[in-house]
Amino acid sequence: MLKFILLLPIVLLASCQTNDIKNDSISQNIVAYGNEGFSISYNQLDNTLKQELYDELNQIHLIRKVALKKIIENKLLSLEAEKYNVTPDEYLYKYVRPNSSKKTLNDFVNENDYQSDVSVLRRGIENLNISSEEGEMELKKRYEKYLKEYLYDSLKVAYNIISTLKPPKSPTIDLNDIDIQYRGNLISATSVIIVSDFECSRCQENAEMYDELYEKYGDKVKFGFGHFSSRTTLSMMASESAGQQGKFWEMHDKIFSYKNLPDTIQLINFAEELNLDMKQFRSSLSDYDLNHSVYRNIMSLSNKGLYGTPTILINNRVIFDSSSKESIESLIEESLKEN
Repeated sequence: MLKFILLLPIVLLASCQTNDIKNDSISQNIVAYGNEGFSISYNQLDNTLKQELYDELNQIHLIRKVALKKIIENKLLSLEAEKYNVTPDEYLYKYVRPNSSKKTLNDFVNENDYQSDVSVLRRGIENLNISSEEGEMELKKRYEKYLKEYLYDSLKVAYNIISTLKPPKSPTIDLNDIDIQYRGNLISATSVIIVSDFECSRCQENAEMYDELYEKYGDKVKFGFGHFSSRTTLSMMASESAGQQGKFWEMHDKIFSYKNLPDTIQLINFAEELNLDMKQFRSSLSDYDLNHSVYRNIMSLSNKGLYGTPTILINNRVIFDSSSKESIESLIEESLKEN
């Protein structure tokens, strides 16, 4: 009985600590809590999911954007149809039919450079001769779609339609404690950092595009490269080993231009082609400290909320489509104007 009495205040104390957090969980944004002051907040959770949440928010934005376009078009069509006391479908039909004559269809064909075939996607891409019945039907369908889009665009101008739907703001990733290899204009206020993996097929596909961006903006922008994967790879070690001798980017280019995954022998061949100190290179390939440094960077990037490759950060902000050269160039140009 005495033992029970002595233990009771301890149990009550532990219970009170948990309840204090529970009662205050709303104000603190707590998503998990326990005894001894243990708690995890939404901010802590979301910081480890920055890129993933941003990608999901962008998908939601795209869904909303498509839906908003459709709603605007339907409403404008209804407003115009009311003026003529007809249904929206009747109004659309009356607009499209007079503009679907042979002459205007031929103009549409010439403007879109449909020389002899029109491509359609079925179980694969199939080319239909535009002189055939099926090909002419496909052309008419596309032309009617074009006319509808032209009508909607005209109505949006007439009604002065302004959309306030905005994409999600891209998250900032603090890279101050990450080892990044840089080239280009190292004093530029605009930075483009590529977080990539030599063993990622999409990374290899995009490598040429990123090189083209460097060729175009290398004198104006600071370009960086950071490793990211589920583990430290041999190619990462080879590039960093070459980097110790001032040849990171040369090794980087050789690995990405090689169509297969390079093994140790191939990486040694690359090093010899670059005239590296081979004794030092071989030693670095298996160096524990270098391996640990690369892995620490990978884990740090993961903890900061990155989760995939390739990822492009412009001025430390994650962009949504790392495969869109047009989007990347637009953001670079925007940053250069601001700076």
